[in-house]
Amino acid sequence: MNRERIKSLILTGLVLMSIMLTIQLWLDVPIGRIASVSELPERQDSKKNYNLSDFVLPRWITVNFGGQSHTMLLRNSGGYKYYREILRASIDIFKHFAEDGQQGVLKQAGIEEWTIAKSAKSVELNFERPLSAALVQKAFFPEAGLDLSLLNSIKSLVVTVGTEASILIKDDVQGQIYKILLPHSGDRLIKLIDELEEIDPVKYWTFQEIGFSENSSVYLPLEMRSINLPIGIAEQEIDASEEQTILMYASSFFKDMSIVRKITETSGSVIFTDGSSALKVYTNGYVEYLIYNVSTSDIQLNDIGEALNAALNYIDNHGGIPEQLILREVETVSDNQRRGFLFRFNYCSDGLPFVYAGSQDFSPIEVSVINNSVVGYKRLVHHIKRFTIVKETLLNPIEALNVMLMKDSSNEAQSWSDIQDMYLGYFIDAVNGKDYQAIPVWYIKKSHTMYIIDAYKGIILN
Repeated sequence: MNRERIKSLILTGLVLMSIMLTIQLWLDVPIGRIASVSELPERQDSKKNYNLSDFVLPRWITVNFGGQSHTMLLRNSGGYKYYREILRASIDIFKHFAEDGQQGVLKQAGIEEWTIAKSAKSVELNFERPLSAALVQKAFFPEAGLDLSLLNSIKSLVVTVGTEASILIKDDVQGQIYKILLPHSGDRLIKLIDELEEIDPVKYWTFQEIGFSENSSVYLPLEMRSINLPIGIAEQEIDASEEQTILMYASSFFKDMSIVRKITETSGSVIFTDGSSALKVYTNGYVEYLIYNVSTSDIQLNDIGEALNAALNYIDNHGGIPEQLILREVETVSDNQRRGFLFRFNYCSDGLPFVYAGSQDFSPIEVSVINNSVVGYKRLVHHIKRFTIVKETLLNPIEALNVMLMKDSSNEAQSWSDIQDMYLGYFIDAVNGKDYQAIPVWYIKKSHTMYIIDAYKGIILN
């Protein structure tokens, strides 16, 4: 009887330890409050220097031909040549300041000048979220003679060409617009804009031009017959049930697998821990890695360019850099006197970003960096195996908006005026087992909610 009681006590203790460990690792507990060591872990996998301009990219480029004639360029197979060349020509304009030994001076401008610039012959570089001015400068024009100290962040830039060429920069965080006059007309950019206009690309209109609302930052194509998006068959990147694969994957996070404990939860998720860090792989392929022995001694905020390079190195060495990876947002993080950066990334298929149900802020890859060392990593990536061409016509934006209005309880005018963003993307939907569909969708973002609408069937998926 005593032996059985001892066995029961031991078993109960092991169960409680497992529960405590799981709670400690996966509840939202600040890293520095769990444990502390005298120094950060060794710098991880920081072997390559990446070209930041390959990742700090506009989600799209709007080309204004003059008046109400616009088109949008993505990094897709159809328009990538012009996306790449127009972006390069725009960046080169900034570089002229450094090459000519000039010092560009930013002056405050008004919304009227911004509106006029967008209606003239110009290009607009649009980031998904406001990015730090220091990061944009490091990625685009590190040597240019421009003082961007007035700027907190950059959401978009407009480069006008011609006799009164200029650059206008919008700082959405401060609510300010700044302008700088160019010493030349931008001949190369003029040539590219004219060449693009001659091939008659798909035209886009703003919400304001269509008459939906005063929003002039959302561009929509009203002619959809020339836009054909295939449906993809995808698979999750990592499968927690494949033991050998999961062990090999875990070995990229831990230096000594002989001291790593493995815990398999009843849900099928797998946890690996060596006492100072932990990796959890969920059954849907979502990966979380956390270092919870972190120093509290250094309170300095490191260089954002070096921190981004460390994040890219880590992604490259722990799952690989997905095709068309793009930085969507950077957040300064601070906890227990430790300061660093949280980088949020998305990736695209033929220029279209992946969208996810749930939180509007969800990103398929997140990396937390302190002192140029990664202390947190999250990843959910699907790889498309093949595409199937669809002969149907995609819903045009008005049809997609009508689907939203049928679901939205607010009145029509209020519902449209509350739309902050709308664009085509891909949504991953489970089919069976390990296979998923990558479905073309209309993504509509409002202030407190979002809608993901199947762009072929016209049904809400979230």
